Amino acid sequence: MKSLKIFLFMIFVAAFYSAPVFGSQTPENNLPHYLKEWAKSKKNIRGDELEKWKTISRALFTTDNCSFSKSGTVINGSETETIKIADKEIRFTFHNYVREENKIVYYSPCGKLELSFAEFKLVKKDIISAYQEAVEIAWQTHQDLNRLILDKIAGLNQMTSEELERKLKEKVGESGVTYGELAQINEIQKQDFVVNEFHFGIIEAWGLTWLNTKRILYSPQARLYDYLNDAPLVIIHELIHANPKLQKIPAAWHFDAELSASFLETLNKKSDLLTFLRHGYLNDIRWASHVFFGLDSEKIYDKIIKFRWSTNQIELDEAAFREFEAKIKLIKEELNSAIFNVILPEFYSNQLYWASVNKRFKDDNAYFKIMMSLTYDPTLLSGHHSTMKWVNENSDKIKELAEEAWKETEKDDDEKNELVVKIADFAEIFGITKEQIKSIAERYQRISVKEIKKLFQDQIAKEEEKK
Repeated sequence: MKSLKIFLFMIFVAAFYSAPVFGSQTPENNLPHYLKEWAKSKKNIRGDELEKWKTISRALFTTDNCSFSKSGTVINGSETETIKIADKEIRFTFHNYVREENKIVYYSPCGKLELSFAEFKLVKKDIISAYQEAVEIAWQTHQDLNRLILDKIAGLNQMTSEELERKLKEKVGESGVTYGELAQINEIQKQDFVVNEFHFGIIEAWGLTWLNTKRILYSPQARLYDYLNDAPLVIIHELIHANPKLQKIPAAWHFDAELSASFLETLNKKSDLLTFLRHGYLNDIRWASHVFFGLDSEKIYDKIIKFRWSTNQIELDEAAFREFEAKIKLIKEELNSAIFNVILPEFYSNQLYWASVNKRFKDDNAYFKIMMSLTYDPTLLSGHHSTMKWVNENSDKIKELAEEAWKETEKDDDEKNELVVKIADFAEIFGITKEQIKSIAERYQRISVKEIKKLFQDQIAKEEEKK
């Protein structure tokens, strides 16, 4: 009996000393300041998609005023941290977090917040961890894509994948350029998702990436959205933009870079379902869902989201949400499989060809629509059977209309030199006029790299003279 009392006393002592003291070990206290108040709300989600969307909606509403600034800020000396990921250095800048005496001061549109060094350490840990997780997810997904692309190209050239890999590494003559580089077929490496600079701060969007720069901007509200989704979705989106083997200028001018960057983000199992129904970049995903899977996103959204004029409030119809929840999840899974196992391997195995198809159809997502049409039958007319019956009965008329439409695509756009215009738009950022670019095009009938470099040098010289 005495030994039992001693044992129980030891259990009590152990429980007392391991229990939180003054809340020091609560989940909220292990989070940075911008996530703290949402820890309990996230816990209440418990895997419920409807509760998740309600929480996200409230979170975005209550943080809008403090998350964006059109006026911008001029604050020198923001904190930075440089680390290595996949043997590559990346510099994190924590904008508006400034060291002042024995503390860190954070400036936002809602005022300033004083943080201890320990509290700021939580900010750094959170952002860096979220970025590292996003890199892992993007890399794991594209490892499989690598293999599928190479298998596709090998099959087209009647080679084994091993033979193709050896060939792609060979140099073309004495140029020093490999066949892989010439054909723009480069195996995606983990470090391709590691950017040079990652900026965490208040911007006019959730995330921003300038193609060809390996630089990402990420906002506090985007971090909150990712936290409540339990996955770094916005960072994943920006990593696709920032990877030059997936998106770069000028190739990205010939397909919808935003849709392409949204595949991995919004088809992720953890991405909330109502975003799938309404996200601005997903119009053609919703088109495919309607044509091939019978999911009319617009009608479903209108059933779920109700605006009450009497109270000037938006309300959720929970019964309607539950009715479509399982179907949306199933369609997301099917689309994810088709896109990463069929469509993207085809697109990246012959990107120049599909860029030409997009241009001919005057549709940056023509490749996606065509590949979806080759993979699935339409189901628009009350299901697969009735739709295919109508298609077969009207096949001659469909072919006739298709031929007419194809002839229409032969017509040139009014703009004679689309590439020159796009380069001119890009160059205007640096003060180079469209007239200067066009004069080069007229003189050489092409864009001369040397001439463009000269224009940049001249512009820099002029700026120096002004100073």
